[in-house]
Amino acid sequence: MNNLLEKNSKEIILDKINLREQSEKTAINKFFKIKEEKKLDFVFLLSSYRDSCIKKLEAKIDKLENLKNLYLDKNEYKYNNLEITKSEYEKNKKIIENGDYKNHNNKINKINLFIDKKNVKWDKLIKTKSKKNKISIKKYQDKKSTILNKLENKTQNLKSDINNKSDILIEKDKREILSKKNNILNSNYSKKLNKLELDLQNENIGPIEYENKKNNYKDQINLYVDKYNNLQDTKTSKNYSIKLKKSFIFSFSNKNKFINKSLSAINAIKLIFIIMAFAIIVGIIEPGFFKANNWKNILYLNADIGCMAIGVTVIILTGGIDLSIGSTMAFATALAAKLILSGTNVWLSIIAVILFCGFSGLISGIFVSVLKFPSFIITLILMMVWRGATQFILENTSQSFDNDYLTQLIQTKFLGLSIVVWIMFLLAIVSFIILRFTIYGRHVYAVGGNYRSAQLSGIKAKTILTSVYVFGGLCIGVGSFIYAARIQTASPSAGNAWELDAIACVVLGGTLLTGGKGGIFLTILGWFSLSVLKNALNLIGLSSDIQSILKGLIIMVAVLSNTEYKIVNKIKQWIIKQVILLKVI
Repeated sequence: MNNLLEKNSKEIILDKINLREQSEKTAINKFFKIKEEKKLDFVFLLSSYRDSCIKKLEAKIDKLENLKNLYLDKNEYKYNNLEITKSEYEKNKKIIENGDYKNHNNKINKINLFIDKKNVKWDKLIKTKSKKNKISIKKYQDKKSTILNKLENKTQNLKSDINNKSDILIEKDKREILSKKNNILNSNYSKKLNKLELDLQNENIGPIEYENKKNNYKDQINLYVDKYNNLQDTKTSKNYSIKLKKSFIFSFSNKNKFINKSLSAINAIKLIFIIMAFAIIVGIIEPGFFKANNWKNILYLNADIGCMAIGVTVIILTGGIDLSIGSTMAFATALAAKLILSGTNVWLSIIAVILFCGFSGLISGIFVSVLKFPSFIITLILMMVWRGATQFILENTSQSFDNDYLTQLIQTKFLGLSIVVWIMFLLAIVSFIILRFTIYGRHVYAVGGNYRSAQLSGIKAKTILTSVYVFGGLCIGVGSFIYAARIQTASPSAGNAWELDAIACVVLGGTLLTGGKGGIFLTILGWFSLSVLKNALNLIGLSSDIQSILKGLIIMVAVLSNTEYKIVNKIKQWIIKQVILLKVI
């Protein structure tokens, strides 16, 4: 039987402290290195801007020099073609070479003077900035030293505390080993082994069977021993790990992570705060805005859009888009109308509507994943197809399909809210769980982050892409069912620009249109904000046309305010450049 290895909790704990200390030091050094590099990069940026400006001016000088050569060539051409005499040729040549022709030299001198003047300004600006940067970097270094010293003191205290408890830890380790040995001795396999010995002595078992069973029991005991021996922690060190985490809960790295995450979240949803602030102002003007019934109506009237926004979120997470939302919903509503009016069971009609929308998503998914169609193109095609099909089956007229069961269903309330709102929330929760806590969800993010890398890592990217469009379609189906149950009228123009609303919810929530970043919770925040905004705009009497303009502007601002997009960073750099140039000019 294998022996239990004696472990030293003290050494294990000290190693943990050292690892944590090293981790903190790395985080601190990295943080301040980035800070210092930013300062140095700005000086480099100034130098590059200066070089760029000077090069442009020097290019003008080169252009003038080229013109000078052109004039000389023209003068020679005239002389060769006997258009001017030799004396005129010599005279012109002298004027051109001296730079007197068309104030050539004056222009070059002016540019050179301008360059010198600008160089002085640039040098002054760079020198001033460099000086400030040195002071800032010195402050950073001092701050870093202070933080590192605090960290060192903290870890030293922890280590000294462990060293002081050395005897206690040794005693605990001995007790743990003793406990493990007792566990082995009292284990079923040890008891069976003892019984086996007795059976052999009493000749109740043969030697061969004895050996086989003995080896089997010993192997099982050895497995237990090896399992313990392979553990890096003792019970004592494991308990200490929890204490260590608590002692470092407000460490520099944790604080930094929290700040970064908070800033990232604020950056993603800052427009939501602006919308809510606007809504509060409207609420002050219109007292009815803050009434409970109004808020219930906001949720009830926008539950269908919420479902569709959830579906399109999953699609956008993979870097795709769905422009067929409104048209799909219109056709689904028309389909529901035809089925219900023909006497089909309501539930069968609802299932048919949801399945149709899923089928529409499947078409999009196959075209995008298998046939490599851009999602924009195929969903645009489907948008036109389903809109045309809706107009065809409805014969360009609206059709009512009043149904008592549907009316009763949407009037059903739970905790004061319509059942359709709870359906949307349930869909959101299920989608959130799938995306956040399942392998499938991680694969969705991976495909959106980098399709090629996802494929190379063994993810079935095509299947994932197809499935998200199907899922998006099913969500549109649920939204269509809610809309149909609420309106109970199929119209050829139903769902016009609903894709704009759904995408606006997603973008408002901070989900990247390029894919790979975002989520359902953020979309729900975006949906709620947009719903509140629509309600507020209705209360102050703005027309639907103006509201559409505002929605478009909101999407644009949401995209431009998100620093995850390269275009945003480029715009920022351009603004910085213009500010710097203004200083120099």
